[in-house]
Amino acid sequence: MNKIFLGLSSLLGLQVLLMIALYWGSQSAAHQQAPQTLVDIQQEDIDKIVIQADSANEKASITLQKEGEQWLLPALNNLPVKQQQLGTVLNKLTSLQSNWPIGTTKSSHQRFEVADEKFQRRITLYNGDQTAVDLLLGSSPGFRKVHARLANKDEVYSIAMNTFDFPIEDKQWLDKSLLAVSNISRIQGADYTLKKTGNNWSLENTPIIYANTVDQEKARQLSQKLTSLDVLDIADTTIDLQSEASITIDVVGDQQWNYQWLEKEGKYYVKRSNIDQLFTVSQNDFQGIATVKLADLLTAPKEGSAQEDKSDKTTIDGILSSESVSDLLIEKPPLNKP
Repeated sequence: MNKIFLGLSSLLGLQVLLMIALYWGSQSAAHQQAPQTLVDIQQEDIDKIVIQADSANEKASITLQKEGEQWLLPALNNLPVKQQQLGTVLNKLTSLQSNWPIGTTKSSHQRFEVADEKFQRRITLYNGDQTAVDLLLGSSPGFRKVHARLANKDEVYSIAMNTFDFPIEDKQWLDKSLLAVSNISRIQGADYTLKKTGNNWSLENTPIIYANTVDQEKARQLSQKLTSLDVLDIADTTIDLQSEASITIDVVGDQQWNYQWLEKEGKYYVKRSNIDQLFTVSQNDFQGIATVKLADLLTAPKEGSAQEDKSDKTTIDGILSSESVSDLLIEKPPLNKP
């Protein structure tokens, strides 16, 4: 009887030990399978990013540098980076999660193109002079997926990322809206000066006949063009705008700017007074801003009005086309240059 009891007790003990082992094993496996943070850094601690490509198809390197609260492109005379584009990328990087590695050997590094000497992208994040994160991106195992490895680790993971999120041309990071201006209150062109009061636009320093003839919609369209102005690219040519028949427009908004516009050989150029760089713009933007004249900003005469009287020699069109227009327009004092 004692032998039977002893045997059952031993069997029960073994079952208890087996259950404990299985429990701790499952807990350990669950812990290992739980997603882990791959990139351990806060966005506010990053002040420099170096992006490299080193593959059979691409070999290049660019740098994005933070100055104060703004990201700049040192290779492009410190022109600004598009903040939304960079913010999206940094959000992805700092929230990366990893599960089980799909490779841990040197051969897997080569196979997945995340080796130190062969990779699709290498993203190095700096905090001051210290390297905070060094991440290698390689081949893609599927849609919106990429193989990744931290440079000081052997584990290779499949993460939700794309190599094309990290272009290696400085121009592809450029903020194309860098010449736009906000809260415009005054626009001075070749033969007009528009001033905004409240929500309405009026003309300054022009004959009284024009006092109430501003087409508000056309004035708003001109202002909106300047507010939403996007450059196409950095001009690949050097042009001396002072020696060309350039068009000058002064704009007062959050700050005061002077713009110079030029059409040459089928291309359209613009330069703003605070940036020593010439840019190309679309024909639509050029024509919607640079070629606007006083006549384009006036309302059409109402049917039956005195302005439509054929015997009236002082209609708006007649005045604007007459040789005496210079006698009617009061000279406009130029805006102070910034």
